[in-house]
Amino acid sequence: MSTTQGRWITLGALVFVASVLVLMGGAPVVSNSLSVWFVEDDPARVAYENFQDLFGNDEVVVLAIGTPDMPLTRPVRDAVASTAAEMRGVSGVASVTSPADANAGPLADLLVNSDSSVFLLMARLEVMTDADARRHEILLGLRQAVASLARTGVELHWAGIGLVYDELNEVSFRETPLLTGASFVLVGVVLYAVAGSWIPVLLALASVVISTMVLMGVFSLAGFQLNMVTAILPTLMLVVGTATAVHIFTRLQRATGESPDGALQEVFKPCLFTALTTAAGFASLMTARMGVIRDLGAFAALGVLISLVVTFVFARAIISTRWSTVNRGRTPRSAALLEGLAGWVVSHPRPILTASAVVAGLSLFGATKVVVDTYSIEFFREGHSVRVDSEAIEAGYGWYLPLEFAVQSPDQGHALEPALLATISDWQSRVEESGEAQWSLSVADFASPGSQPATIDPVAAGLVDEARSTVRVTFGVPMASARGWAERIDHVLAMADETLPDGSTITEGGYLPLYVRMMDYVVDTQVRSFAVALVLVFAIMGVFLGSPRIMLLALLPNLLPILLIFGVMGSLGIRLDIATVTVAAIALGIVVDDTVHLLFHFRRNMEVTGDRATAVRAALVDVGPALLGTTAILTASFAVLGFASVLSIALFGLLSAATLVFALVADLLVLPAMLMVWGPSPRSFTISSSGGSHD
Repeated sequence: MSTTQGRWITLGALVFVASVLVLMGGAPVVSNSLSVWFVEDDPARVAYENFQDLFGNDEVVVLAIGTPDMPLTRPVRDAVASTAAEMRGVSGVASVTSPADANAGPLADLLVNSDSSVFLLMARLEVMTDADARRHEILLGLRQAVASLARTGVELHWAGIGLVYDELNEVSFRETPLLTGASFVLVGVVLYAVAGSWIPVLLALASVVISTMVLMGVFSLAGFQLNMVTAILPTLMLVVGTATAVHIFTRLQRATGESPDGALQEVFKPCLFTALTTAAGFASLMTARMGVIRDLGAFAALGVLISLVVTFVFARAIISTRWSTVNRGRTPRSAALLEGLAGWVVSHPRPILTASAVVAGLSLFGATKVVVDTYSIEFFREGHSVRVDSEAIEAGYGWYLPLEFAVQSPDQGHALEPALLATISDWQSRVEESGEAQWSLSVADFASPGSQPATIDPVAAGLVDEARSTVRVTFGVPMASARGWAERIDHVLAMADETLPDGSTITEGGYLPLYVRMMDYVVDTQVRSFAVALVLVFAIMGVFLGSPRIMLLALLPNLLPILLIFGVMGSLGIRLDIATVTVAAIALGIVVDDTVHLLFHFRRNMEVTGDRATAVRAALVDVGPALLGTTAILTASFAVLGFASVLSIALFGLLSAATLVFALVADLLVLPAMLMVWGPSPRSFTISSSGGSHD
């Protein structure tokens, strides 16, 4: 068997393994459930689960019925009662509360607005271990249950936290293949424009397809699920795989005096180290406390290594054929531009560094304005039905989201004591009067003067736990960001401390406090992941470059793009949230690749010439075309994500694309200028007697 046959058989075996993994793993499941965001023992998650144990599921699906021309008359009430009965029959629904079930009293006041033009049906879901898997089916059942009511001409709007996450799942499922496909097409076009041949396009995209098949097969077989964060994995595979392929074919084009195998061996070392630095940037995300971020980091790091192996296996097969001679010795179109740029940088290093310092200072000022916050409903663009419905309900009815608390009496089993209920009622009044809530509900409302007699079972209604030692208190609050809810919760708790009797205990419950916890996770993830990425990436660079001084010089040009992107975020009011928190660590791992290649060529040329200016010029001319090509391709890949309807994905793509552009400028201008001013002296290198470049 010939060497060529062996290489193609190896490639065929890889394709076979990839196909088997995809078939065994099946299509990835999309889920944005709590389990992927929070660790098991997180206090906020424990409190959330304890609240469910006491009072059942707090997840409520809100249906607002607008009847501006038909007040709540008997026919309308009968139609609503019939609809509520249909909704109760949907599997997974624990209860449905409607104004038809409460002719007067607290519930009637809660479910109808002041002029009776809008009223609510509130469907509470059952506690289910597989709630996230069943939610979409339940929501479809609820929509079908109101089909007859919809035909009467009333205006219907749906809302609830569960609807937000269900739609995020659906959008992620629909758009991930479309965006990935669009990225593939765009990358192919840009790659052809850069390379002038379809052979590099075949090398890059075929390698990416095989690598992605392997990674996503392993991902599904391991039982992991896609969500609005891990949905970017295919795009990341496209990015890292294409970058490696560009450096391979660029090196092959210049290999006029050596064999293709020799050229491939020569480029393997820098590609190996760039793969390690990129994987290190991704792996740093595994320090995050959010499970979804850890998953992204682990599988992205694995994907980088898979991509390296697959791309070089594919390249070895390609160069064993006549295809490898296509465009051999071709002069890159950017050669003249890079020649001129190299001469200018070598002649003006200090002005470049001065301008960089000014830009860094302005970016630092902008970065101080970055706000840590998360607002899930704004992950959807304006005009999306989820946002339209929520805004319509708040405009017509008012604040509909439940903010839950559990008040435990000082004496076990005495939660219904009049004295405790009186203080709870006072607390509710204070909160409503302060404007922190528009309405509230507790068992105290049914015991207050003017309310109907206690015709409800407080335990069955979920207002008191079975032991009758804990009272559930619910406040109606607006849709808001995590920071807004955090401030509101603090104010409500402060009023509780001033009102409730000594010895009683109040704890936060339900979903909103859990959501607030994400802010702590975001800050923690940003600090941990970026610090770890910084240490790992530059430790690997130090080993590769063999020079602590060059490693330190590489540090600042790679921190500058990160600082710039935070400056942009602060200036444009872009939040640091669960979507944008990964940009810094991921970008650092990717942008440092160009630095590694540039410094690799600088070091080689210093060893040959012993002249700093000559080495800088040669490095820019040698590797510059590959840097321009990879940046154009990777920027296009990430920019495609900007068309996503989920803004979290769109922002990640656009910010990553901008960071890559900033990094290219830093590598072509700032790093060479620093090498000219503070670079190692010729004495630091062994001068080659041949006088020829090693590249």
